[in-house]
Amino acid sequence: AEYMGWKGNQEPNAMKLPLKGIAIGNGITDPEIQYQYYAEYAYNYSITRIGKPTVSLEAYNEMTAAIPQCVQMIKACQTNTSECGLAKQYCNSAMKRPYYITGLSPYDIREQCKVRPFCYDFSAVTKYLNLPAVQKELGVNQEWEPCNFDVNRMFVNDRMKNFQTQLPDLLESGVQVLIYAGETDFICNFLGNKKWTLALPWRGQADFVAAADHPWTVDGQQAGIIRGAQGFTFLQVHDAGHMVPFDQGKVALTMLNSFAKGQLH
Repeated sequence: AEYMGWKGNQEPNAMKLPLKGIAIGNGITDPEIQYQYYAEYAYNYSITRIGKPTVSLEAYNEMTAAIPQCVQMIKACQTNTSECGLAKQYCNSAMKRPYYITGLSPYDIREQCKVRPFCYDFSAVTKYLNLPAVQKELGVNQEWEPCNFDVNRMFVNDRMKNFQTQLPDLLESGVQVLIYAGETDFICNFLGNKKWTLALPWRGQADFVAAADHPWTVDGQQAGIIRGAQGFTFLQVHDAGHMVPFDQGKVALTMLNSFAKGQLH
């Protein structure tokens, strides 16, 4: 949506959208790269983070062996949408299923999936957003739900598409881009997210790759690890899973406020 808004801004007679920045949190943006890091995250990083792997060594070896075929199928999806379903089926079975069968939350390796289907308990948020007074303030009049699966299914063939290719135009026109990831999320893990940001070809790539990772603090406490160059920022958020604002509300608010003010560094 942000990219389409930016493209619209290039039209001489179009209404201009004052787009200053975009943020993507724990997203699948470059599946061709990100699917290569499920095995490493599930085994090696999990040992580092929680003291034990989340999959067996046998499963890790099988996941690793499946990477070349998975990448090949994702590549085919980029130019032939009819291949995307096959890529999704193969890659998800090879890379995600070994983790799923453990019963751990795909959104946080620190805990079991307690509340299905999302593993996060959205009951309080759902109740709040469906209060008449809240809906009146927001100017809406319909039931809020965490995910509309009818809409979700309409995007099924997009899940294996690479969308990071839309970012260079934004960056090179001065739009700030923040990619952030909670470090205990398996499904859109920070390893894969960081790897694609480093691999992204754009005018500032060399400076971004050369930039040092350094601690990011909130109220004097380290809350993450950050790097950035020429308006492009990657932030690994500590002690957070897939839903960073849910897990670390104050940290997430500080992140967004700092980003909006151009002070996230």
